[in-house]
Amino acid sequence: MTIPTITLIITALSMGALEISLSTGKTLNRIRFNQSVKVALGLIVLHIPVLIVGWYSGEKLEDLLTRYESWIALAILALLGLKMIVESFVQKNKLNSIPLTVLLSMILAALFDALVIGISLALLNLNILAVALISGIVLFFATMLGILRGKSLIGKRIYYIKAWGGVMLFLLGIINLIGVGS
Repeated sequence: MTIPTITLIITALSMGALEISLSTGKTLNRIRFNQSVKVALGLIVLHIPVLIVGWYSGEKLEDLLTRYESWIALAILALLGLKMIVESFVQKNKLNSIPLTVLLSMILAALFDALVIGISLALLNLNILAVALISGIVLFFATMLGILRGKSLIGKRIYYIKAWGGVMLFLLGIINLIGVGS
């Protein structure tokens, strides 16, 4: 797997976190830098272990799935990508006022995405520690940026961010299947 492919995976993963943090920043009355650091660290503490658990699960299943791993990776990435695209358009009408329950459901959805991506990382034979470390760094800064800039994006189309992440995952599944970048 090439560095551009890994970069695409990490970027797509960070889109969910960016959407959550933009939505959170949009709802906060007063945004402080230390608040954004706490939220970013909290999201990483949840995200990285879930990503690793997904990878570990994928490693255990890999022997059973070796013959079909390219198709399975395509299915996982394509379905997750489509899910993110659909969610982004469903949620575009819910971003004016975001209650805690909606934010929690968005966080759970992002964690589910991390779990599924972790499984596909195992099938793609990627080094999970490197991906988890880089993913954590990118997620930290994406979350910080989203929270700090959320207020200034009121009225903007922030829901497209998650859709772009979904498109990236979908294309990545197709690229893996046809063998480009391997």
